[in-house]
Amino acid sequence: MDWHDFRTDRSVEWGSQLQAGGLSVCLNYTGEATIETKAEKRDIGPSQVALCAAGPEARRQAGFHRYLLLTLTPGFVCLHFGESAARLRPAASRLMREGDLPAAPEVMPMPIALLAARSQLLHPPVPSAALRTWFLGRALEILAQTLFREEDTAETADERRMRQTTDRIALARHLIDRDYANPPSLVMLAEQVGYSPFHLSRVFAQETGMSIPKFLRLSRLEKAAELLRTGKANVSEAAAAVGYASLSAFSKAFVEHFGCCPGLYPAVLIAGRRGRGGLPRA
Repeated sequence: MDWHDFRTDRSVEWGSQLQAGGLSVCLNYTGEATIETKAEKRDIGPSQVALCAAGPEARRQAGFHRYLLLTLTPGFVCLHFGESAARLRPAASRLMREGDLPAAPEVMPMPIALLAARSQLLHPPVPSAALRTWFLGRALEILAQTLFREEDTAETADERRMRQTTDRIALARHLIDRDYANPPSLVMLAEQVGYSPFHLSRVFAQETGMSIPKFLRLSRLEKAAELLRTGKANVSEAAAAVGYASLSAFSKAFVEHFGCCPGLYPAVLIAGRRGRGGLPRA
């Protein structure tokens, strides 16, 4: 499972990232890409999933790109999905039965649950010793939502309403999480989700246990903590990157959430005093 996050000022080749002999599942969160064969050219846009193989010409257009790649071998697919071969999408089914790979990618909309999973994929909520197990579980979850053909199922009105609510809140979380520095307003968010602003605020709080402003605040602080932890930014840069215009306001919010000032946060982690939920142990 490989995460790619970069900006390019020109069109670049990305086919070398598709491993030979395997079927790659690309969760394309941001950016425009293409895969071209002798027979056809397929576009892969934001919030889409592509099942593709190495070989065809693959390019990414100028702009910002954020995507996840999982590469599957025939043995892995047989082990985990062999009993469900009849329900797999053609690319996965062919790989499992014949070790064959598709000449052109299969492209589909990304399930909303996977749109909302981006934040956790970047910031796994488990100890480092559990990362391998956690990522295996998430990989299987991703494949369960992308390798299978859709099937018609009868839903009651209540089931449909609950599913639509879950999907819309997941979409709202993704839209908030997508750009911490310039998040959509409540009106814009409600319009994209398909609720009125009042109804979105109420349902979001019911589903997540927190208001939209609190969710944005926590998301910003977690992202800032990641920038500090990885050394990609100093305190001022981290604050600006997640949308804080005031350094004092950022520092106050950081202390309230993590229990230490942002300048000491990396040192606290190096000292091994991080507790559950990012809080330092007493």
